[in-house]
Amino acid sequence: MSGKRKKPEVNASYFSKNNPDLQALYKLVNSKLVIMHGRRVQMKPTSKSNHVCGGQKTVLDALLSTILSQNTSSTNSSTAWRAFKARYGRDYERVRTAPLQELEDVLRPGGMAKTRARRIQEIVQKIHTFRNGDISLEYLREKETEEIKSELSSTFKGMGVGPKTISCVLMFNMMRSDFPVDTHVHRLSQRIGIVPTGYSRETTYQLMNQSMPDNIKYEMHVLLIRHGRTICKAQNPLCNKCELKPHCAFGLAKSKEGTEKTAVGDIEDLVPHPKSEPKRRVKKKDIKRVKEEQPEVKVEKTTSSLKGSLSSRKKRKLVPEVIEL
Repeated sequence: MSGKRKKPEVNASYFSKNNPDLQALYKLVNSKLVIMHGRRVQMKPTSKSNHVCGGQKTVLDALLSTILSQNTSSTNSSTAWRAFKARYGRDYERVRTAPLQELEDVLRPGGMAKTRARRIQEIVQKIHTFRNGDISLEYLREKETEEIKSELSSTFKGMGVGPKTISCVLMFNMMRSDFPVDTHVHRLSQRIGIVPTGYSRETTYQLMNQSMPDNIKYEMHVLLIRHGRTICKAQNPLCNKCELKPHCAFGLAKSKEGTEKTAVGDIEDLVPHPKSEPKRRVKKKDIKRVKEEQPEVKVEKTTSSLKGSLSSRKKRKLVPEVIEL
């Protein structure tokens, strides 16, 4: 018996813009994400843009900044990108001819400096060669989306320019209707049940990109990342704080198994903590919410009338314990 895991079969007919059930699911997910995190409107990238993953003014800047964002935090990649631009600006001839060690030192704040420096210099050198000294990718703006994908993937093969990187450049820089799938989007799309568990990131990208309505791709991508970082985390997801829970395969299964963190998920921050930890007063709206959701939970708060009228010792005896939020 083979130990290899069988890959799930792809139902191509399901992942279609003509599938009303899938289209309704996309719109439902997006609307719930908007409720939780607010609307996201795409803005044209500028030279002052701080968005590292593709949101730069030129195509080449977008490509290189996206490479710096791979497998690291946005803080680290932003720091590395600012250092890179401070040293070289848009003088890519200097980048091409710079000692590799110098480039590594500049990019070190972002991590993986050796790999990133080598890849960036290889990309710049490649463009210099096939564009006869013109180190620019602005000519790509005149091409069709699929043509851009094919050219970038073939030209920079082995240099860290994969489907997600290309998709970020297309969406954030060139404002094309594309849907990048990063680790958060991949995880959430499977948990929600948009794609079956076991689909690779590349397959998930292909299927969701071809079937999702173009007018929600940008917002859905940004909000899924936000949701993955704040609520639907890889470890200990906060399902009770999620508007998608009634529609989420993972959340529903978790409830049935009784593996959720606590039945008071939304109000767990109202549970008393050790006295050694700093405390603050419970707000009225939080008390009201607790009483409505769980009548059996008794929550009291310190009254302001006791302030200044009792000694510290008496306060400790008479004032109800302040529950930390």
